[in-house]
Amino acid sequence: MDSTLSKFESWSESEIENKLQEVLESIQKVLSNEESDHEIRLYCVQFAATRIIQFVPVYEAEDSLFYPILSGVQEFLDQIFSWAFGQEPEERVMLISIAQALIGHTDSLLQYSKKYEGLSPAIIPSIPRLLPKIIHTVFKFCYDELSQTESENGRDALSLLYSSGKSILETLIDLVQSMTIHPYLEDEIDVLVDLLAELARFHEVLHTLDLKACMNVWNFYSKFATDNFDHMKHCLKIEEALITLMKEFVESYEQLHQCFEGNSKLSSKRMNKMIIALAFLMKLTHNLSELYRNSIKSNFSVLIDFLSILYDKESMIPASLDDSMREKLDRELFLVHPPQLFLQYLPDFPEFITYLTSSEINESQSFPLVVMCMQLLEHNSLTNEEKCSVLGLVMDYAWLLEADNCRKNRMDSVEVPGSPVQPVSTYEWLLTRICRFISVVQPEDFSKIEKIFFHHLFFSEELFTLQIVSDILCFIARYGSASLCYSIIETISKVFLQMEETFPNRFMIQILIGRLFNFLEGDEKQKWMKEFQPSDTSSLDLWSCVMLSNIDEKENYLNEESLCNLYSLSLDTDEYLMKLTSLINCHTNLNLIQEETIPSSVTLCLDIWQKLSDYLFTPSQSFGVCQLLSSLCGLSAVLAANLPTSELLSMFISQVTVLNSAKGDANEKFITGILMGVLKLVPSFTWVSNIENVDPCLVTQLGTISSLCLRIAVRDPMLKVGGLEYLRNLTEASNNPGLIRLCSDENDIMDHFTLFLKEEDTVWKEVDERMIKDNTCPSLLSLLFSEDSNNDSGDNQQDQGLKRTSSPLLASVKTKRSRGELDTSSQAPSPVPENDEPTESGKQELSALTEFKMDETKIKSLVESIEKSVGELRDIHENKENGEAFSNETKSLLKSLGEQLIAFY
Repeated sequence: MDSTLSKFESWSESEIENKLQEVLESIQKVLSNEESDHEIRLYCVQFAATRIIQFVPVYEAEDSLFYPILSGVQEFLDQIFSWAFGQEPEERVMLISIAQALIGHTDSLLQYSKKYEGLSPAIIPSIPRLLPKIIHTVFKFCYDELSQTESENGRDALSLLYSSGKSILETLIDLVQSMTIHPYLEDEIDVLVDLLAELARFHEVLHTLDLKACMNVWNFYSKFATDNFDHMKHCLKIEEALITLMKEFVESYEQLHQCFEGNSKLSSKRMNKMIIALAFLMKLTHNLSELYRNSIKSNFSVLIDFLSILYDKESMIPASLDDSMREKLDRELFLVHPPQLFLQYLPDFPEFITYLTSSEINESQSFPLVVMCMQLLEHNSLTNEEKCSVLGLVMDYAWLLEADNCRKNRMDSVEVPGSPVQPVSTYEWLLTRICRFISVVQPEDFSKIEKIFFHHLFFSEELFTLQIVSDILCFIARYGSASLCYSIIETISKVFLQMEETFPNRFMIQILIGRLFNFLEGDEKQKWMKEFQPSDTSSLDLWSCVMLSNIDEKENYLNEESLCNLYSLSLDTDEYLMKLTSLINCHTNLNLIQEETIPSSVTLCLDIWQKLSDYLFTPSQSFGVCQLLSSLCGLSAVLAANLPTSELLSMFISQVTVLNSAKGDANEKFITGILMGVLKLVPSFTWVSNIENVDPCLVTQLGTISSLCLRIAVRDPMLKVGGLEYLRNLTEASNNPGLIRLCSDENDIMDHFTLFLKEEDTVWKEVDERMIKDNTCPSLLSLLFSEDSNNDSGDNQQDQGLKRTSSPLLASVKTKRSRGELDTSSQAPSPVPENDEPTESGKQELSALTEFKMDETKIKSLVESIEKSVGELRDIHENKENGEAFSNETKSLLKSLGEQLIAFY
């Protein structure tokens, strides 16, 4: 040991007090010398903490004692920790022990400072400024070394060092809380601001080392920042603390979520600990942000990550959590602190909006981002220009919500007084809130909003965005003034006429024009029709999308003469498919408002069907072809009811040819679907109820097209119900078994139809319970399977003309009892007077009942035997070797099969 220090050790208390300045200078000299021995420097700190501090007055303590000692301790620790890296385990343990002793002596120095009366940060600023750095250095070393140290002695030494650091941290917090704060002194406030900034840095090491100690530091930070808010609100860098808290919350929540997604089994204790930590971070962030409002001016990516968790609760709460844990997580994180509060408290709005509009957004955060933006529109603190920017951002990212819109309704409807809030889809939630915002926007800002919608209408390629823009514009047209409605449709119509035929949004814009036209008053409709008269083919597409109902024929600019002139012009264009489609739609609209069928429309319809049939047109999977066929079927449906039977027959023949040409193609089902739209009208035709007096060729073609369509429909879930409903309605309207068998040529069609009619808990339609059923009427099944022997010869001849060749198996199916007969036979027969002979009807009922009670086992055995014989016939046919053997074996099997069929009857 240095001779001077040895001399000090032998001095009495009075000698040290008399020569205090000399002692302090010697200690400062030793501590500032990096080449001094470890033991000597450690002894200096110990000597100062145990024998010198009691003689140093408080007004001299900063310059003469605390600053030199604490600065020396900081430098000494840095040297010790730097030397410890790369040393042998024994050397490292020794150096860590020196650091622990050094921290212990520093803690003693700090403990004595509590005795100073009236101590404040301005009197000894080294305590709040230097001591947090010393403690952080200790914690950081422990944090780095703990994962690398394997020896037991080394880990024990690190544990003792950490305990010493934790002890001095508690001493520091107690000492600062006991200090007298002078808020009018700017220097004092600056010292406290530096103290809180250093304490915020503790989180990165303490959160992993000791969660409880980390929480204690944050509690002190929050309390101190709250108590001194009025004096620190303009100088405290609260943003750094909030960013640290939010980043830790996001990382911790992701760890929790990954544990459940990876099927990791967490103990209940571990899970509770993680939820408590998350709840603590949430509460602390809320308290600070509520007090220091709008303090986030940068690092908005962290803020968005934080809010994305809160706004997407449905996705963020793991589904595998048990109910109690789910409720706890929901209560602690999402219910106590709603996300809209953080959105209101945290960001500096102008900076935040600038960031949102200028940065690339992660698509996985699209849903919470749009929800944030919609809530920003409701903030009164935003300017109208900022709100317009936010609305533009919502429309830019609305298409990303399409997948989320397919999920269950999880959003709350708009609050309406007197009505409960209902869960709605994401689309409805977004649409209603945008419309609500538009309804209160200032007139001078409406043009900006209008530009946003027109931009997305004409240039967006996403169907979701186009649909919501169309609905919004319809809302404006419906609830705005008549002049505004006309202005919107006029603008869109003018742009539409200048579009190329292949413009991707053309189809949606056509639909929108048709919707907007319905909102026009009579005068505005006349004004629109006058401005966009159908003078050439370019206006055909425009007129094809508007409905001309409630318009006087004399005032209508679209007439038969103008359409006839445009027909030949449409065929001469390159885009003749689109022009023909528009022309057909115009004819459809015109016929809907005319009392009588327009002859040129009939000619056009039949002419196009005939051309498709003559050239064996094969429908391709293109949008233009599908539009043409769909529009043509629409016109056919409008005209069919008033067509003469000869023209209806011609149309059916052409449709059968077109349908046959589509066999084996994906468009076969599409054509079937649109043709069913025409066939569904057939039961309502007047001649159907008197089918016996109709041209047999028309009946045959009706049966042909019906059987072709039904054959495809029963094999497709989307067409099956509609097809079977058509067959049911046709059965009810015609009351003719021959026609029904003709329309249901295939055996499997009848199986599906029978099941459709017999289904008790029907899923095909809703049954009106108030309907009075007439059980005396013949059932629909009786029209399919029963053969009435009392029919006159004319009816039998008509039936024979309608029947087609059927297989023996089909004939066997037709002998099944009808549902009406079964219902009748299942009822108890009426009492017969004693000794009276049964009536003829009674005999028939008894016979039917006896036949119905045939042994079920025998029938099943016969069916199996028939199926076996048919299979053997097929095998013989496929494996025949010589004609004679083949002929004899076939004859034998056919004879056996005939006997079995007779037995089946």
